[in-house]
Amino acid sequence: MYTTRTYKSANGLDDDRFDRSIDSCPGANRSAPIAMRFSPDELSAPHILSTRDTTYYGLFGNVTQDEADSVNNLMGPIVTIGYQCVVMSILFAFLSLAFTTTVRYLLRDGLRRRSNKWMLVALTVMYSAAAISYAFELISWRQYVRETTYTLTGLYGTSDDTLETVADAGVYILQDINILCGDLIILWRTSVVWHNSRLIRRINILVLVLMILGWIASIALLVLVGLEFLVLPLALSLAVNLWSTAIIGYKTWHRRRLLHRQIVMAGRPSAAIEGALAVLTESGVVYLALWIIYVSIVSSFFFGPVTYVQATLDRSFQWTVIVMSMLIPLYPTLLILLIARHKTPLSETLTSIDVDVGLSLPTRTDSPSNISDHVELQPTRDSTGKIGNELYDPYADITATSPVRLAPNRRP
Repeated sequence: MYTTRTYKSANGLDDDRFDRSIDSCPGANRSAPIAMRFSPDELSAPHILSTRDTTYYGLFGNVTQDEADSVNNLMGPIVTIGYQCVVMSILFAFLSLAFTTTVRYLLRDGLRRRSNKWMLVALTVMYSAAAISYAFELISWRQYVRETTYTLTGLYGTSDDTLETVADAGVYILQDINILCGDLIILWRTSVVWHNSRLIRRINILVLVLMILGWIASIALLVLVGLEFLVLPLALSLAVNLWSTAIIGYKTWHRRRLLHRQIVMAGRPSAAIEGALAVLTESGVVYLALWIIYVSIVSSFFFGPVTYVQATLDRSFQWTVIVMSMLIPLYPTLLILLIARHKTPLSETLTSIDVDVGLSLPTRTDSPSNISDHVELQPTRDSTGKIGNELYDPYADITATSPVRLAPNRRP
């Protein structure tokens, strides 16, 4: 009794390489059909199965199932890293567009103000770090492709271990630089929204000092103890975002509550400022949520049973690092762009975000000299003209329901 096992090439003809293997098999009947040339005992011979077991015809000829599984295991990471490069390219394109637009607004405002200069320096550092990180990701993908090609074909040489190590470590170092710059911008935004309040400024300085000390301590503990303390600076950055989002959210709530108590509204400028504060608060909440997810994922790996190598090879960890490496510089860039477009120059915009003048209702204790600070100017007739026997009254258009009794202007 014989087992049916037919080997066909891509064009449907009998494979010559399989036919040649028949000659080396004692007792094989070459004149019989291919499916009937071997008995079960002959098919189980080591010299036959070691040559080809389950056979597929592909780019590299006939390969075994084990060889196909090996190639699949090698190609899987290449496809994953390729997808990561595509996503990173899209995010980097958005970052480039935001960076170019923000720099244009900053240059148009002028660099005579110190705040504009510092923001331009911070943006340039973050964008440069993101660009280098993007290049490192492409280099890692290229190195992996070369290594896989060498494994399959023996051509193109092996990958450069030194370059691969620098690229892997450089991604995390550059991300840390972007985190520091981003936290500085976020603290600066908080201070400006609160009119550079002395209390808020002191708290921001304290948070900044703690953050820098945390980074130094994490590096020392990393060398002495282990990788678990890499989470410490990330947790400090999360605390910075939590503090900033909470204090700006409170400012937005306080301003809306104040506006709801007023009868005289500030008009279009107030609406624009309210919208800017709302965007700052809502975007801060979204960014804070991303940071919570990021720190949670990193903590689950570093405090879990896996090693550092296993963590870096995990796909969810890789995706998290890839996305956050672009979002960390993108969010502060969009913040500066939002504020720079609100009004120029930049520092004047930020220090005038919550001006109370113009929002309060005129009271009876207000003198005629400061009523104009509260009442929106209206287009009127020529001030030199007369209305009958009466002199020009600039407050004639104000309704009688005004709580302030306004006296007419008298020309000397």
